[in-house]
Amino acid sequence: VRVRLDSTAGAEVKHLIGADGAQLLLTSLIRGAKYAVGIRARNINGYGASSAMTLYFLLPTSPPDVPTHLLQVAGTYGTTAITIQWDPAPSGNLLPIPTYRLYKLSIEND
Repeated sequence: VRVRLDSTAGAEVKHLIGADGAQLLLTSLIRGAKYAVGIRARNINGYGASSAMTLYFLLPTSPPDVPTHLLQVAGTYGTTAITIQWDPAPSGNLLPIPTYRLYKLSIEND
């Protein structure tokens, strides 16, 4: 049995497995990369057709880092709007950061 692994990095790795094997642990994979895996069997007459490639995506082990330096950059006392800014999260752990979620909390003066 031959298992073929293609990654988004362009590397192709082939693994040969004995006939009694029905599973394979793929190691040293890169977090955030996409992998396509296919398999085909072989006998004395050669290899049979390959299975369809199945796409797998290895998620990072953690969410993005924390954005920093949240500041009010516009708006003064008595206005009804403010502008804020922040430094983007320094790492998306190999994934793009498409959105941020901001929370608003009203605090009343006693």
